[in-house]
Amino acid sequence: MQKAKALFDELVAAGRPVSLENLNLYVFRGLRGEFKDLVTSLVIKAEPLSYADFHSHLLTHEFLHKTSLSFTGSVVVNTLICLCFPFLHP
Repeated sequence: MQKAKALFDELVAAGRPVSLENLNLYVFRGLRGEFKDLVTSLVIKAEPLSYADFHSHLLTHEFLHKTSLSFTGSVVVNTLICLCFPFLHP
């Protein structure tokens, strides 16, 4: 989650901001299967989650289910790079 936040901040600083809605979707895609029920409940919210709220939900889910929080950061990073910098990937 911190990798996604760092990349999100770097893109904002570079003048290529990513919406919170898209950040949420990219992180959802990188989460392991055991987070599927959480993702389902968060997707139906009317407004995208802030980083702090998103992180809080993930930590709570992790605590309640006693799993280790992990997502495939490389999937999130590669997706963000491809979408935000298409000229880098012909």
